[in-house]
Amino acid sequence: MGTHPVDWSGIRVRILPIEALGDLTIYLQLAWRFYEQGADVEFFSNALKPAEGHFPWLRVCTFNGEDVTQLAGSCDLLFANYERSAIHAVWTEAHASLENVALVSSKRVPAGVGAAVVNVGGVSFEGASRAFCTNSDAGLTLVDWVNQYVEVVFGLPRTQTTPEVYVSRVQDSSRILIFPTTPEPRKNYWLRGFRWLAYRLVKRGWEVEFVCLPKEVDNLQAALPGQRVRSCQDIGSLLRLVATARIVVSNDSGGGHLASLLGLRTFTITRRGEGFVWRPGFNGSNMVLKPLFRMKLFGRYIWRPWVPVWRIPRLVGHVNTCQTKN
Repeated sequence: MGTHPVDWSGIRVRILPIEALGDLTIYLQLAWRFYEQGADVEFFSNALKPAEGHFPWLRVCTFNGEDVTQLAGSCDLLFANYERSAIHAVWTEAHASLENVALVSSKRVPAGVGAAVVNVGGVSFEGASRAFCTNSDAGLTLVDWVNQYVEVVFGLPRTQTTPEVYVSRVQDSSRILIFPTTPEPRKNYWLRGFRWLAYRLVKRGWEVEFVCLPKEVDNLQAALPGQRVRSCQDIGSLLRLVATARIVVSNDSGGGHLASLLGLRTFTITRRGEGFVWRPGFNGSNMVLKPLFRMKLFGRYIWRPWVPVWRIPRLVGHVNTCQTKN
């Protein structure tokens, strides 16, 4: 087992994550845990590259389609995302036999796909190729699961620290950002519900802005008359925008994870339960709003009418008082 003391100083660790925003924040936690131990960490992500300056402790590398074998050939340990490396790319028995490659994912890595034992610096680590989360009903966030993974598999010491982000923050901000869309429409709350929420927050003195992808701006602006809708060209500019806010409201999406990473208060609207694994988990001010009731009709769940979004204005109060009760 990988519980023997290991000096990670100078050990070269590479990470090949999946590029979705929420996933990137989770893999940043993985990178941070090894950086804390003195490892030399490289993060292969084109999406994160524009934000590299905000993570000076991390070397962000451009990914040019290198094969896992190439990436593993010049490092001591490679964490390769399962979906990116074994589903969306060619994965062979030769890849599975690489002894310094841990095949990982948030919730699913089939048994036998990756190396059963990973070797780093002469030490063997069993069970390194697996999902971070091994029990969706445990009530842990993915941040918690990453911490448990590195502590159980690699013997890293327990800690509650999160990645350092260097970005200018606006003190006493009155801005609330709402992320109303995701790549999966079935996860999205009603736009008219978000519009009602924005109206109620503005009445309490808050400055509300909607944030979306550049390709969504025109349609959202048409659906949200009188509201400010904006987008960012890359994660770096998005990070700087989020840093100007005090609160972020979102569907189950990357915007909430990024806000949580920055230490902001977040409200996440989901059709699932309060303890679902993919909720923001980088700080203690992250609240999940689930439906009070839901029903199945013609094979589809109806949940949006019963999400208590009215709780958000009550909880945040007026901008000058900013209540903190739950």
